[in-house]
Amino acid sequence: MKSKHIISFILFLFCTLLNAQIINIPDANFKNKLVNGCSNCIFATSYNYGAGGPSNGVLVVDTNQNGEIEQSEALAIEFMYVVTSSISDFTGLEHFTNIKGLTLADNQITAINLTPLTQLESIAIQQNQLTNLDLTGLTELKLLYCFNNQISNLNFYSLPNLKKVYCGHNLLSSLDFMDNPLFADLGCNYNPNLTTIKIKNNHTQLFGSQTALNQCWNNNPNLNYICADAAEIPALQSFLSSCNITQAITIDSACVLGVEGFGISEVGVFPNPSNGLVYLDNTNSSFKTVQVYNSIGQLISTQTLGIAASASIDLSGYSKGVYLLNFQGEKGGKSCKVVKE
Repeated sequence: MKSKHIISFILFLFCTLLNAQIINIPDANFKNKLVNGCSNCIFATSYNYGAGGPSNGVLVVDTNQNGEIEQSEALAIEFMYVVTSSISDFTGLEHFTNIKGLTLADNQITAINLTPLTQLESIAIQQNQLTNLDLTGLTELKLLYCFNNQISNLNFYSLPNLKKVYCGHNLLSSLDFMDNPLFADLGCNYNPNLTTIKIKNNHTQLFGSQTALNQCWNNNPNLNYICADAAEIPALQSFLSSCNITQAITIDSACVLGVEGFGISEVGVFPNPSNGLVYLDNTNSSFKTVQVYNSIGQLISTQTLGIAASASIDLSGYSKGVYLLNFQGEKGGKSCKVVKE
């Protein structure tokens, strides 16, 4: 009798563990694509942004054909392409934490949580109904296509590898890429509320035919200020002229490379520019670590910060240029640039 209870308990425990591995995917349409595949779907177990995208594709994510998506099956996927599939809820996607390339264009998404997907290198989520897109923590992100939505704000802080953003046909009021040392390719047409663009980041920008989608920055009737590196202003002016943009726009390089997005009650960074030694005043902030990236997005150091304490970063052994400081704490992150002269 005792042995029967033991066997029953083992079976119960096994079933419990098995069910714990199954991912809840409430949208029946999304789950059907993962389980049965579709003509508008591609799933791949490897993805290389630099080599052109996915390889080693699988027809379905449900490889054991049990009608469910399990944690192990989700973790095997590095690339997901599900387009024009009338999906409004991508709950469950947050468990695919090894995804590097994600394309969900032309669906019916009004909200989505991408922040757990910290390996993401490319996001194509255009032609949906998003009003917000949180990119916090996506430090590997290189490319973002989010045009044809209703997004009013995009925050690109703490994204050291970001290179391309196409965000036309939205409701954005400002775009700031001063925190992104590799950024070079912007498409932002048809943003009626857009007033300001900042692309000053000590990195050569691409315009017109040099860019991925060769878009003009037209149909931004309220755009009145663009801040760029001094050396690229002639190319920028020529680009705007070629796009027949005739409204009055102030173009200069007066915006300061410094602490972007920090308030007076947050971390202090000084001097900036510096000859090598940069001091950090963490007295009024809750940041716990700071990561230092060079101008090509490589992590060169990580340092733990003490609360209510000062610290310093020594860049004297590195070449002159712009460095990105990425601060992280329990309430999120902020970034700033420092210039070593």
